[in-house]
Amino acid sequence: MKHIFLILFIYMLASCKSAKQETINQNLETVTVTDMRNLDGCGFLLKTADQKILIPDNLDVSFQKNNLKLEISYKKTSVMTTCMAGQTITLIYCREVK
Repeated sequence: MKHIFLILFIYMLASCKSAKQETINQNLETVTVTDMRNLDGCGFLLKTADQKILIPDNLDVSFQKNNLKLEISYKKTSVMTTCMAGQTITLIYCREVK
């Protein structure tokens, strides 16, 4: 009986993880990293295809390269920054587009 519960528990964990990954894949957006360090309080921002500016609060250093194309998933935040150039976000998923 214990083995059945263990198998069900493992199956439940695996299915939750794949459902989360599927949700991320449905909400991916391609952006371009833009170096805006010349503006007071700004750093590396993300520009969408429709020219919206996103201010990530957790962009990894390895992605901080001007004109780098990324595929991202994010959630909007209400954090105030000194940059004030766009919408602040927290990245959930990020990878370089080749």
